[in-house]
Amino acid sequence: GVCECGETESDCCTDCACTDPCSTCNTATNVCDSNCGNGTCEPACGETCSNCPSDCPTVCGDGVCECGENETNCCTDCPCSDPCEACNTATNTCDSTCGDGTCDPACEDCNSCLVDCPPTCGDEVCECGETDIDCCTDCGCPACLTCNNNSCESNCGNGTCEPGCGEDCDSCPSDCGCGDCTHCFLDCFGGGRTCVYVCASDCGDGTCDPACENCDSCPQDCGCDACTTCDPATGTCDPDCGNGTCQPECFENCRTCLSDCQCDDCENCSIGGVCHSACGDGSCDPDCETCSSCPQDCHECGDGCCTASAGETCCSCTQDCGACCGNDVCDTLCGEDCSTCPSDCLTEEPCDVPAVSEWGLIALVLLLLTGLAVKFGQYRRQAR
Repeated sequence: GVCECGETESDCCTDCACTDPCSTCNTATNVCDSNCGNGTCEPACGETCSNCPSDCPTVCGDGVCECGENETNCCTDCPCSDPCEACNTATNTCDSTCGDGTCDPACEDCNSCLVDCPPTCGDEVCECGETDIDCCTDCGCPACLTCNNNSCESNCGNGTCEPGCGEDCDSCPSDCGCGDCTHCFLDCFGGGRTCVYVCASDCGDGTCDPACENCDSCPQDCGCDACTTCDPATGTCDPDCGNGTCQPECFENCRTCLSDCQCDDCENCSIGGVCHSACGDGSCDPDCETCSSCPQDCHECGDGCCTASAGETCCSCTQDCGACCGNDVCDTLCGEDCSTCPSDCLTEEPCDVPAVSEWGLIALVLLLLTGLAVKFGQYRRQAR
């Protein structure tokens, strides 16, 4: 137990204690050997699991990846090399990140990890169980349907009439509505076995629509009445006046429709539209009237009728009324006296031819004026 007489730790560590704290006396060999094996891991002495595994066994979870540890047996110390994996601390192995609640687009999608990457309706990709029923925004709709608020609805209302989708003027009037002057009509054919809705003309509905129909294009709705006739050129019902037939029931007369209701040659039309004799109109029509049939119009001196109402007398018109002399009236105004007409003016007194008296002059003037008046009347009638 005494280190003496040339003994050293190199040859008698039993007496000469080892000076290196990292060594221990091996009593079997009496030399100082490494502390490795003493059951204590001495990192200060450079012991590691690599050079002294007996003292420094590998400990998974010490934060150091060493001595046979790897991601397959101790991912706690040896991080997973695959970015799409994460350490499962329960098993200390690297497992897929699927299920961690985070969708990593570099590693996962709804096909590989639905729990982390559920499909997103509205990303314009129809995937992972999405259908037109729950996500028509991504998956679209079948024919004849349109996606609206993520629901497939009928195309009716899109502004386009689609007969192939069953749209017609009855099922979808907003797209297939009939235009002006037409209406939706159920047309059946094949003995009534097949019926379809079509747009048919309004003609025949019993109502005349002036914007679309007239008496020519649709007489059944816009027919003319009994007193008018349809003009094909204008499509208007024009009065029958001018058709050559006088129709009193249509209020036609010589005043309202002279072309159809003309009076006879010897008649005139009254203000009330009644044809009556022209006698009395102040004009003598030689083809219709004479001094005997219409003395009020035909009373010219010399016409053979002595018309008293026209002022004709034997004195003013001897041609028609005959000579005054001999009528037993001594008419001094006509120039009769005992010398010119003794038959009318002869008296028991001697017949003296008196000078022309003042009354005689007056009578002569009256005769002249009467003659002028008659001539003037003849002139006016001839002028007419």
